[in-house]
Amino acid sequence: MGRIRAGRRVDVGSRGIRSPTLIVAGRRDSTVGWTDAVALLGHYPRATPAVAEDAGHALMHQRPDLLATLPAD
Repeated sequence: MGRIRAGRRVDVGSRGIRSPTLIVAGRRDSTVGWTDAVALLGHYPRATPAVAEDAGHALMHQRPDLLATLPAD
């Protein structure tokens, strides 16, 4: 995985994103890692994090019930 992810990063620009944002991650995500999702919070000043304890990278398939309860707006 290290070779696949080498040199890749999410670029949100220097100003960040100022709109309300929900960052959802699975704690068992072995592809990206939930800590990487939480690290994005510095670029999203109006973000709310949500970490699902019993899900991995395929969060929308593993926990659709949880995602359905999170705010969409």
